[in-house]
Amino acid sequence: MSSFNLKIALDQFSQAETVRVKKRLTTTLRFVLKQYVLPLWIGQKYTSEQIESNFEECLANVSIKEFRQPPLVEDAIAQQLMTLVADGKLRRGTADNYRSVLNKFIKWIQSQEWYARAGCLEGDEGSTAKGRNLRAARKGQNKRTREQSKILEQSIPVISPADLPLRLQRQIFSERNELGVNDFGLRFRQRFQEKYKKLPAVGLKKFYLTWEMPGPLEVTGVSSLPSESDSDELLKNICHFMWWLDQVKKRPVHELEIEDIIDPDLLCEFIIWGFIEQGYRGGWDFHISSSAIQVSQWLFHLNSSDPFLADIEELVLLKKMYRKRIVANSILRGGLDYYVTNEKYLSLHECEEILSQLYKECEIKNSRGLARTDRAIMQSWQRYLICAIIYYSGLRVKEVCHLKVEHLAITERIADCAVIYFEFGKNSRRVLLPNVLSKDLDRWVKEWRSQIHVEHGLVFFSLGSNSNLSTVGQPLDHAAIYSMISKAIYKHSGKVASPTMLRRFSSLRLIPLDKFANDLLNEMAEFFWSDEIFSNPQEARGFLDGFSTAIRIQKDLGL
Repeated sequence: MSSFNLKIALDQFSQAETVRVKKRLTTTLRFVLKQYVLPLWIGQKYTSEQIESNFEECLANVSIKEFRQPPLVEDAIAQQLMTLVADGKLRRGTADNYRSVLNKFIKWIQSQEWYARAGCLEGDEGSTAKGRNLRAARKGQNKRTREQSKILEQSIPVISPADLPLRLQRQIFSERNELGVNDFGLRFRQRFQEKYKKLPAVGLKKFYLTWEMPGPLEVTGVSSLPSESDSDELLKNICHFMWWLDQVKKRPVHELEIEDIIDPDLLCEFIIWGFIEQGYRGGWDFHISSSAIQVSQWLFHLNSSDPFLADIEELVLLKKMYRKRIVANSILRGGLDYYVTNEKYLSLHECEEILSQLYKECEIKNSRGLARTDRAIMQSWQRYLICAIIYYSGLRVKEVCHLKVEHLAITERIADCAVIYFEFGKNSRRVLLPNVLSKDLDRWVKEWRSQIHVEHGLVFFSLGSNSNLSTVGQPLDHAAIYSMISKAIYKHSGKVASPTMLRRFSSLRLIPLDKFANDLLNEMAEFFWSDEIFSNPQEARGFLDGFSTAIRIQKDLGL
C-alpha cells in the first residue's frame, strides 16, 4: 500500500479549513469517488461489491500516482457525466457540480507539498489547468480573449493595396484635387452621370480623415474626425471585400471596382458568406456595413445639398440596411430560427418542468429518506414560490422584493385564479394567481414563515447561509432574488437564462389562445420590416424583442 493514497488525501482534504465550513463538499466528493472514480479500477484492484462494503479500504488501494496517471481521471469522469446528461439520466447542473467538486479535490492535491514526493509531477498535465472552473468558464463563455481576436483578425483574407488596380489605388490614396473623372471606370462613370453630376476630387482616405460633418454621424456613430487607425480599418474592410470578389466571385482583378461595395445585393451576399462559410462573429457585419456607408458618402458628397446626405438614395438604402442589422441582431446568421433556438430562451414546457422540480424539492425528506432541516425546507419553498409568482403573475423581481403578506388577502376570484391587489410605490395593479399557487402561499405564510419572527411584513426574506446566519430575517434585495432564480433555472434546464424569461408567458393567461395565430404574426412581420419601424432604433429593439418572443410562443403552442 502506497504511503500516498486517496484515503489519506481525502482525510486531509476534509480537515482543510476552507472545506470544514462546507460540509456538503466532502459529502459530495465521497459520493463522486464511490460512484464514478473507484469503478475505473474495477477488475484490477477490487470488485463492485468491495466498493460498497469497504469503501475506505478501496480508496487506500489507489495511490496518488495511479490516480494522476493518463488517461486523466477528470476527463474520463467528464465523459461519463456528459453521456448521462445526454441520456436524460442526470441533470446538467448536477453533473457540473460533480465535476466542480472533483476538480477542487485534484487542484488541492496538486497544491500539497507531498505531491512531488508521490511521483506525480513528471508528465502530469492536470486538467484543472484547462479552465474547468465553472464560474470563470460561464463568466467568459461568450467572449473572445485579446489573443483570439488578434488571431481572427489576422485570419481574415485581404488583397494587398499594392495588388489593387492602379485606378483603385488612386481612388483611395489621392490627395485633394488630385483625383480626376478618368480615374473611375467607364461603366461607373456612365451610370453615375445619368443621375448625378460631380465625382469626388479627393481620395477616399483623405476624405475620410478630413471631412467634417456638422454633427456626429447619424447612423454609424463615427466621430467627425476619425483617427489613422480608423482609416486603416476602412481600407482593410474594402480589401477584404475585393478579395471576396476576386477569389469567391471569380471576378478578374482588373475589373474590380470600389463602388461595388455599396451594391446592396453584393453586400448582403458578402455578409451571408462571412457568417455561413467563414464563421465570422462579433460585429464583423456592422463594420462592413459601416465601411459601405463611408464609401457611399465619399462618392456622393458633392451631389447633395443636405449636410447629412439625406437626399442621396443609395446612402439612405445602405443606412436602412445598417439599422436593420443592428436592430435584428444580425438576423442573417440564422433567420428567425436564430431567436427561436437561442440557448437563453426557455420554452413553455421547460418553465413548467422547472416549477415542477422546484416543488418536488420542498419535501421534508431528501432522496435518501433522511429528514431535512427546517431552514433547507424553507429555502426550497421560497425558491419555488418566487419562481412561480413571477411565472404566473408576471411580477418583476423588484416587485417580489416588496411583496407583503397583506397583499395576499384574496377578495376576488376569476375562473381558477385568485386576484391579489398589489401596490408598489406610486403604482398599483391587480394580478392573477392560480388557486393552487395561492394555497401554497397560504401554507408558506402560516406553516413556515411564522417560524421566524420578523418585524417587517414582507412575504420573503433572507434565510442566511451556512457560513453566515446573521442575515436571517433581513429583506431580500434584487440581486439575491435574481441570483436565486438564475441558479434554479440553470440547475433544472442547463440554460443560463434571465429570470425575466419566466415572465414572458404570464400574458398567455390574459388572451384567448385561438386569437394568437399566424395572421397576427404575419401582420407583425410586415410591420417589423416596414420603413416606419426603423425611424426610431430604440423602439425597434423593443418591437423585435416582442416579435421574437411571439414566434417562440407560437412554436411552443404548435400554432
